[in-house]
Amino acid sequence: MENGRAFDANEQWFRMNLLRHTGLMVPSDVADAVVAAITLPRGHQYGFLEVTPTAPIGPLPPTFEEWGAAMVAQFQPE
Repeated sequence: MENGRAFDANEQWFRMNLLRHTGLMVPSDVADAVVAAITLPRGHQYGFLEVTPTAPIGPLPPTFEEWGAAMVAQFQPE
């Protein structure tokens, strides 16, 4: 992907209220959901599986810049 295009897309998504909070799923969360789905006991299956992150408790970032700062703070390695 061309450098900077994801940032532009995130800003547009924020303006359309598609990025409301910083509760995103990391790859290991998605992998855990897939493992749960494929390790059901024999004779059981999911008809539909939707996995969504839980929104953090607290106020939502009012600007795209504050959203970006909150994302950096949340996912920055310790």
